[in-house]
Amino acid sequence: MITGYQSSNDVVLAMERGEVHGQSSSLQYWAISRPDWLTDGRISHLLYVGPPDPLGTPGVPYLGDLVTTPEDRALVDFIEIGSRLGWPLFAPPGVSPARVETLRQAFERLMEDPAFVADFEATVKGRLNPTTGADLALFVDRALDTPPATLDAAKTILGID
Repeated sequence: MITGYQSSNDVVLAMERGEVHGQSSSLQYWAISRPDWLTDGRISHLLYVGPPDPLGTPGVPYLGDLVTTPEDRALVDFIEIGSRLGWPLFAPPGVSPARVETLRQAFERLMEDPAFVADFEATVKGRLNPTTGADLALFVDRALDTPPATLDAAKTILGID
């Protein structure tokens, strides 16, 4: 693993220059930033982590299917939390529960709007797979309840000091 690049774009440039031969990014990132790389086969997907593959790439193994022990399952569950959060929308502290519920309902209505869904899916060349605010809160709660041993294992695997 090569570290030290300041952004995903820096790693993509390094890939173009032949300095590195891959990176860990979401399929949505590639669909938006380099859709031609997906369609012309310049990149290969080794495996996916997180929610079901939104772009429908058959034959790409899911990390969760490769683990065999409860400890590894807990580690995958923790590592996937960020992927499952996707691009969350947050309100600042102190927003009333009623306002939070109003915002959640508005978001859910937007996710059901046929024109929005069609525009989104045409832009990213993939399916819209929204997560509700209530489900996001459950993912955050799970992350906060992660046992220290799992956190330590994740830090080791991810190269975090």
